[in-house]
Amino acid sequence: MKLNLSSSTLAGSFAILAGAVWLPFLYVYLFTSVPIHATAWGAAIDQIAFDFSLDGPSRTLMAVWYAMPIVWFVLAALLFSVSRLRYFTVLVLVGVTTTVALISSVMFGWGTAFLFGLPVWFGVVHARGMKRSSAAQA
Repeated sequence: MKLNLSSSTLAGSFAILAGAVWLPFLYVYLFTSVPIHATAWGAAIDQIAFDFSLDGPSRTLMAVWYAMPIVWFVLAALLFSVSRLRYFTVLVLVGVTTTVALISSVMFGWGTAFLFGLPVWFGVVHARGMKRSSAAQA
């Protein structure tokens, strides 16, 4: 059985994987240290409130940390629908994906750059294929 996956499908799939990588870390950060006489959800909400309060030591870093899975999942949805977009829009999307991949690699460590770079790679492959097909039609 031959499985024919387009480069945009692969880019979207790897973007979902990149977003899913963040979820265990958020779970451990929010739900594993529960004070006595508190529920897990109550402790998680208190932790989020502290992270965004004026007493929180690094509000910007925590905002980026919380937003990264959502950003990756939105990018995955856009990468799945990239075949319906214009070439310039695809280039902008690949640029945004590259930026998010670099931020993710910096936060997780450069050893994960390959994982976060896969959506970028397949996005570039798709953009090159779009350019080739538009040049052949002209």
